[in-house]
Amino acid sequence: MLVALFAMAATTASAQTENTTTKIKSADIYVSMMKETARKNWFIDVMGGGQIYFGDYDRQCTIGKRISPALSVHAGLWFTPYIGARVGYQGLSFYGATKNWAPVYGTGEPVEGDNTVQRQKFNYGSVNADFMFALSNFIFGYNPNRIYSLTAYVGAGFAWVYDQPKTNSVLGHGGFLNTFAISKRFDILVDLGVTITNDHFDGEKGGRWGEAALSLQAGLAYHFGGNRTSHFHREYSFDKATEAITRENARLNAALTSAYNEKEAALATAESATNAYNELKEKMNKMKTTSKIQTVVSSIGYASNFVTFAKGRSELTNENRLRLKMLADGIKQGGDQIKYVIAGFADKDTGTPETNARLSKERAYNVYNCLINEFGINPYLLQIEHKGGVENMYYNDPSLSRAVFILPAKQQ
Repeated sequence: MLVALFAMAATTASAQTENTTTKIKSADIYVSMMKETARKNWFIDVMGGGQIYFGDYDRQCTIGKRISPALSVHAGLWFTPYIGARVGYQGLSFYGATKNWAPVYGTGEPVEGDNTVQRQKFNYGSVNADFMFALSNFIFGYNPNRIYSLTAYVGAGFAWVYDQPKTNSVLGHGGFLNTFAISKRFDILVDLGVTITNDHFDGEKGGRWGEAALSLQAGLAYHFGGNRTSHFHREYSFDKATEAITRENARLNAALTSAYNEKEAALATAESATNAYNELKEKMNKMKTTSKIQTVVSSIGYASNFVTFAKGRSELTNENRLRLKMLADGIKQGGDQIKYVIAGFADKDTGTPETNARLSKERAYNVYNCLINEFGINPYLLQIEHKGGVENMYYNDPSLSRAVFILPAKQQ
């Protein structure tokens, strides 16, 4: 049993060591993949275009007068063929309209058709961080030779106005990035984006929940890993790392399966040894009990565990009580492990079956009560049987069948 337990412990320790080792190796592969990703999938882009700010006096100023220049620069990284991130700067100017009696960022140039407002211009800058999701790869699958791809992005940032009065705002950012591959490292970008700010970013509070800007920009992106439209250099990082991780996971599963099987075998061996031990222990206990019974029976003597009665009677005589006293002393030597059967009998040739049944029962209960009440035997150790009238049991003598036997239950 000890050998089996040691084997099981050794198997478990081996499985834990193997598990830890393979996890470390898998972690090394993931780290290697991330290093390859960081080295191969960085990109930068520069874009310029136009934008429209939606402020408090948009109806007084035509859309053509509100279009202003925009410039943006980003740096980012694609972590997988579907997920990337970028940080960037966007700024230049916003055009709009402001009231004449208290102009904010006013240029003094009147707005045609409305003498209550004048043209507005303020210079701003913003920084933002965006989460990017490659819709084309997600919908149509990865294709390193795809010419056009569509990417959605959403993020947040901070914007400020350079002019007086200076204002600032936390901003929300989102849009769609259209990518056209033109070479191994360069893409043409067309970015349609929306920026949301607070209501007083233009210096005036109009009672709105906020203000926004819509931009349309175009530019170039440069990819350091030499990828194409997917924005992800799959050859060096994704494929190889995925294959290595798959192999490592297969090896890990095989090691864990083997360790599990060995553990189960060890447990079965230990269980078998435990069962054998319990069986041996039970046999030893039986041997001890049998030996103890034999000792008690030897000390009691068969003369004291057999009492007879007069014809048609069930009362105990003094001679019977003396024998039961000797029997009680022997029972007490046996302790609480040995139980006894008190069996009452009657002479079949004397009396009716009903009378014999009653006599055998009364004789057995009288012995039972005497052992308990007069000699202090624990009732738990005694059980009663009454056999009624029986044939002559000894020497063809009917008087020996009018009796009660008291024997250890193991002897029955």
